[in-house]
Amino acid sequence: MWMDSNDLESKKIDRIKSVNRTCISLLVPLTLILLIALFMRLVYSTISVKATEEDLNESDLKHVSSSLSIIDYLEEAKIAKNRRIIKDTRDTMDEGDIIIINNPYKDVDWEKTNQYKANLHTHTTESDGEFTVEETITKYYEAGYDILSITDHDNMTTEKPTWPWKDWGKDPDELGMLAVKGNEISNTHHIASYFNDYGDKLESQEENALKEIKARDGLATMCHPGRYDKEVEWYVDLYDNFYNSPLVGMEVFSMLNRYSGDIELWDEINAKMMPEKIVYGHSVDDMHRKYQLFNSYNYILMDDLTEVELRNSLKTGEFFFVHEPYGGGKERVPRVKKIIVDENEIRIKADNYSKIKWIGEGTKKISQGDTINVSELDGVFVRAVLVNKWWGRTYTQPFGIGNKKET
Repeated sequence: MWMDSNDLESKKIDRIKSVNRTCISLLVPLTLILLIALFMRLVYSTISVKATEEDLNESDLKHVSSSLSIIDYLEEAKIAKNRRIIKDTRDTMDEGDIIIINNPYKDVDWEKTNQYKANLHTHTTESDGEFTVEETITKYYEAGYDILSITDHDNMTTEKPTWPWKDWGKDPDELGMLAVKGNEISNTHHIASYFNDYGDKLESQEENALKEIKARDGLATMCHPGRYDKEVEWYVDLYDNFYNSPLVGMEVFSMLNRYSGDIELWDEINAKMMPEKIVYGHSVDDMHRKYQLFNSYNYILMDDLTEVELRNSLKTGEFFFVHEPYGGGKERVPRVKKIIVDENEIRIKADNYSKIKWIGEGTKKISQGDTINVSELDGVFVRAVLVNKWWGRTYTQPFGIGNKKET
């Protein structure tokens, strides 16, 4: 049917009016919902402030500025309360100037060091993994890993480590990778064993296994502690007896953070061990299936990619550990560039981060920002976690703090 220009223009105007009416009809309820949401947030914030202030004592409030926004006020109030709680648990500490007395990064030359990406716990079809040895090595190589330890269980196909890589047609030198001889001692509390060939599917005593690893000049970490029902003191005794010979740390993140309470346990152990002895935290894939790849790893600080330097870094804590829950190995995580430490202050220089949180005993946040002054802190350690908008998290090892006169 033929239509003149006036009819076409009229229909166009009608369509515009119809669209406008639809937009207005949607805009009114959306505006109302937004106003209600803002009102509810204001009410919630007011209630939260009141509840927070009721939970604080007068000394806490001295550390909180009244000029802050509501969100920042609540955050600072929580930090003040956490500091007070730690102080109350340490009320028998001698008075004195609080300083940093154990810095795991004290010997790092930040202008010279490299950060090598490492996974120190993974599995293949030689035990209960999904991928063959060749496939596993290839996947980590293609994902940009520099260091890899295959730690198949010692109580399945064989007691011996999956070693050397050349038996499966892979040469680490040609790949530019550092291969670490590894085994997961599995008839005990699982232990990741490195740099030696120990394995015993019948051994059920952790102390005996650790003695065997030590006798072979190996190193070891305790695997996924959340899987077991062990008391904090059990771990403290074990680390005291085998500190750095061979025990060099504990897995804090493993298998997509399957055991989410491991970080709190780690802090509890360090609250007993520090400031003199640090139980270093590790982050590992513990990969058995494809979906467990590339989420948890370490950045090892070394000048050169050698076994000698890796051993040293594991024993001194010269590394960061990373959890990347949604990154899939893309390394969308904060990157620490330098840590500057003087007697009572720690300052972190980093890229790709939105926030730096400082954590104390009880896994409590005690400060925020790129710098912390420990002179007014209580407790025996402080550590940093850097976060970003992709939920990537990079963790430092704990710094031991204590009274100046004790040093």
